[in-house]
Amino acid sequence: MSLFKRKSNAITVQPAMSEVDKAIQTIHKINGMYSAAMGIGDFQSDPIENMTVVETPVFGTQSRQLNRNLDLMQRIIESPINDALKNGYTLSTNVDHIFDLPGLLTKRSDELGFDDALRQFGIHSRLYSKGGLIYPVVREFDESSPADPLSWYNLDKIKALNVVYEEHMTYICQVTNPLAADYGNIKQAWLMGSPVHPTRYFIYVLSLDPFLQRGISVLDRVKRAVFGINIANWTVTELLRRYRVLLVTMDPKNLMIQTGEQKANQKSVLEMIARWATSKSVVPIPAGQTFQYLQSQLTDIDKAIGTLKDFLSGVSETPQRRLFGSAQGELASADADERQYHEMLESKAHKMMFKPVMQFTYKFMLNERSGIIFKKLFQNNIDPEEVTINIKFNPIASVNPLTEAQINMTNATADATDIQSGVINAEIARKLRARYAGYEDEVIPEPDFDSEDSDFTQNPAGDKIKRLREMMGLN
Repeated sequence: MSLFKRKSNAITVQPAMSEVDKAIQTIHKINGMYSAAMGIGDFQSDPIENMTVVETPVFGTQSRQLNRNLDLMQRIIESPINDALKNGYTLSTNVDHIFDLPGLLTKRSDELGFDDALRQFGIHSRLYSKGGLIYPVVREFDESSPADPLSWYNLDKIKALNVVYEEHMTYICQVTNPLAADYGNIKQAWLMGSPVHPTRYFIYVLSLDPFLQRGISVLDRVKRAVFGINIANWTVTELLRRYRVLLVTMDPKNLMIQTGEQKANQKSVLEMIARWATSKSVVPIPAGQTFQYLQSQLTDIDKAIGTLKDFLSGVSETPQRRLFGSAQGELASADADERQYHEMLESKAHKMMFKPVMQFTYKFMLNERSGIIFKKLFQNNIDPEEVTINIKFNPIASVNPLTEAQINMTNATADATDIQSGVINAEIARKLRARYAGYEDEVIPEPDFDSEDSDFTQNPAGDKIKRLREMMGLN
């Protein structure tokens, strides 16, 4: 047997390597430093890969306890609702030219405590993972089960508007048929274990997950941040308490050989030090003994707490000035945060939460057979189903008087410039400005003297600007 093998004369042809393949090989070589065999770069060494999200929602009584007793929580949960409703709203309908339906709706709402129920409904929607639910308690001509659909012809009177606590409600969502019209929505609700037909209640859930059969409340979102703020405040308090520590030094040998009387004297001296040792007092110290204050510096505490405040403000979608009050030296950017906060309330509170539940409740008031509203509709041959109710919330923020004066001065300056350049005249300027609302059709009386005798040196617009500047103290 030969010890040598004969080389083959066959020629092996390898396909040409593309530039992309060369680049991929280079990348693989570079990525060799992330070797799983060496424990470098594998999933176990990357903390980001190991991060998981664990939901720990709280329900019912525990939610209310956190809201009542945890610092800042009540302000976060309730303040946006109070701000969204504080300036009220105006109603208008398509039958206002026949009779004052908005006035009757407002009166009936006051009788039922509708605004209080609306406020509580909004708080429950932010407080509970299962959301807020309002249930009109009605009296029917022929009493029927709450599980049956509510017939408007059978509705006699609204007795109360109940906002249900989370412990008393449960529901299921339709997640079995993706071709159904109600796919992903709440299909059936139970109150105290008894089924209730959807025509008898209104429910609103933040971030509803139909597969989990619940949403995620604002309380669940912010509780970790609020806990962090509480810990930070407690830490600062403890640090301030220990900022200056009184140290008393003694010779331990002297303590061991002291008599009972000497020890009693020593104790009395220590008590005197503890009672009177301040920055403004002088204490006699026995020979051979000293005491001093140990001072420590508090640095970057404000930065750490500021980070927590920023996090809490972002999670709760509430400006810091709303959570903690206006800070000294506050930047002008706070105005932008305030505008964003108002826009958030208008979109999420007014449009998504309050308007739907208000339309739902007003429909009960229109069809209340024993109520004055239905009687007025019946007398005028108006079907309640044909009534359209428009809800317009009043602006959340009011204009600062100084800002309003500055706006008026700017408008007056623009008016004067346009009038002097001949672009418009005073009458057109008056009609264009909203601050003169209600005076558009007013006729300016003509002067009783001939235009030839007019003093063209007068400038009414300029005089107006001058008066505004004097009112603002700018002259």
